[in-house]
Amino acid sequence: MVCSSLKTNMTDVNNLSSQQKAELNVATFLSWAAWKTAADFREIVARGQLNRMEIAKETGFAKLVLTQKA
Repeated sequence: MVCSSLKTNMTDVNNLSSQQKAELNVATFLSWAAWKTAADFREIVARGQLNRMEIAKETGFAKLVLTQKA
């Protein structure tokens, strides 16, 4: 699960700029990934790629966050 220090209530998130939301998403993802082992990552591979839906569930992201381009 994501580090509790990165969690923000929805009102706070809605007041962020797009750049700030992107930075929060990166920090959330990096925190999530830091807690994963190689075995954890192997468990969420589908067709040779990490399963974005599983990552979205575990990080609290909408799937769009993981597919949109920077």
